[in-house]
Amino acid sequence: MSFNYAASAETARRLVENFGKPVKLVRRDTAAAASDRPWEGNSTLDSERTVQAVFVSDSGLGNEVVSRMRRSIRGGETRRSVLVAAADPGWESGDKPEMFDELHDGDDVWGVSLFDGLDPAGTPILYDYTIEASR
Repeated sequence: MSFNYAASAETARRLVENFGKPVKLVRRDTAAAASDRPWEGNSTLDSERTVQAVFVSDSGLGNEVVSRMRRSIRGGETRRSVLVAAADPGWESGDKPEMFDELHDGDDVWGVSLFDGLDPAGTPILYDYTIEASR
């Protein structure tokens, strides 16, 4: 008998939807402006989608001392964790987060520095980003 991870994915989606807030996930992609003339430079092709996310500070993950040190050295919180449900309707079929994506929360822009996923038995349930302030 196997465990039904689809129910866990739905629970994660519901919890993130209830306790999170909408953010824009921006994927930066560059391509040659003209493939036959690559010396002319690249054009940026950004794609974005809106997903629900729960922001968790370093201190919320048991890293209180590290969090305090970062705030005192840099003058504010510059690193956080963000949880996004894999079953969020903002994801396209088969899509998943990638390194160097950006999260836009209003005027705040966060760069993804680390990404991990919870996917037991190949069933995506939750994505965990480590993000850092970009600007």
